[in-house]
Amino acid sequence: MLRFRVHLIVLAIAALVAVPVVLSTERIYRQAVALSETSPLEAARLFERAARLRPWDPSLWELAGAGAYAGGDYPEAVRLFEIARGQNALTGPRWDDLGLAYWNLGQTENALRAWQEALRVSGPQPKLYLRLANYYYLSGERQAEQEALTNLAALDPDNAEARYRLGLLLTASDLESALDHLLAASRLDEKYAPAVDALRRALNLSRVQDDPARAKIILGQGLASVDEWALAQVMFEQAVGADAGNAAAWAWLGLAKQTNGQEGSGEMDQALALDSQSADIQAQRGLYFERAGDWEKAEESYLEAVRLDPSDPAWHAALGQTYSHLGDLPLALAYYKRAAELAPNETDYWRLLAVFCARNGVYLEDEGLPAAVKARDLAPNDPAALDAVGWVFFSMENLEMAQEYFSRALEAGPDFTLAWLHQGQAYLALGNLEAAYAALQNAAQDDGPIGEEARRILSRVFP
Repeated sequence: MLRFRVHLIVLAIAALVAVPVVLSTERIYRQAVALSETSPLEAARLFERAARLRPWDPSLWELAGAGAYAGGDYPEAVRLFEIARGQNALTGPRWDDLGLAYWNLGQTENALRAWQEALRVSGPQPKLYLRLANYYYLSGERQAEQEALTNLAALDPDNAEARYRLGLLLTASDLESALDHLLAASRLDEKYAPAVDALRRALNLSRVQDDPARAKIILGQGLASVDEWALAQVMFEQAVGADAGNAAAWAWLGLAKQTNGQEGSGEMDQALALDSQSADIQAQRGLYFERAGDWEKAEESYLEAVRLDPSDPAWHAALGQTYSHLGDLPLALAYYKRAAELAPNETDYWRLLAVFCARNGVYLEDEGLPAAVKARDLAPNDPAALDAVGWVFFSMENLEMAQEYFSRALEAGPDFTLAWLHQGQAYLALGNLEAAYAALQNAAQDDGPIGEEARRILSRVFP
């Protein structure tokens, strides 16, 4: 009897203790919920506190992780989500968040595992296949990327980006399916239309080739023309595999490897050994050295290309650029002029002549301005040609006319960042800082040297 009374007393005391704990936990939980939208990090702290007070409810750990993730504290989000995972309390959407948290911390393999688990828990979802495709793209696992994009396209056929990328990948194995996806991407988003047109021409031309190596070279050239050099390299490697004696395949492979940050000189040497009397091979070798900054060797190769095929304006223009870099401006002018003379109805060579004069501030009235006007007359709606006229006027210190042509160039091509850069420079010269800043900000959106120059000017003038 005494033992029974003692037991009742213990239970009573436990109940008295438990009631305040339960009430306290409920209050903390409500505070956390109230703060979830406005102060997610504080909510995460409160959810964790509630989880420790209520160990039988592991879902609180997931809520704590969600708060940390929403607040941008990714290390804390990982810690809390992993506790929830260890207690089998992580749901599908939070597996995705765990993957994103790992991704933001640079732990990409952990992110991959989390997204794979999210697929298992939640089932197929477009956003999860998109995450996987992005991972495989960055890791260079093309087959896995293709499989992820195939699943994504099946679930979300109106995803233009996925259809375009899938079309690119399929050029290596299934030309019909590749073309279907590329055309779908072009219909869904017109920004893909120019690239798809170029790729469609390459795909169609490759299909009528009897020579497998030649077909692969054409596909590689098409991919390179839309700046898909990694995939282009695959094509050129396949071309070499199909015909190791094809000099053009070796030359293109060398250029692709160089573009992709690899060493391609061995491939260029092999191309030259196979066919040293090809103007195309010599010109590609010249381009290889040009990209490497070895202008003397570029000169040798371009001169040989001109000797072998003196009628091609491209080799003369390449020599014009080479001599411009070597500081021989009279000789550069002669080759630029010869290129324009060989192709009098092609805008680009007149524009290159005008740009050479404008960039170096030489021969402006006698050669630069007439060449720029000729380019404009041949292509009156070409933003590059209109910009060239403006650049020549700018170099002649005729800022009013320069501004007019830069504006016309931007009307013709609002996304033509070179014109934004030049317009910004012209506004600076006119003392209009506000307009200069806006124009340079637009130019700074460019990912290449134009954006880099715009950002340099912005940092110097508007620190």
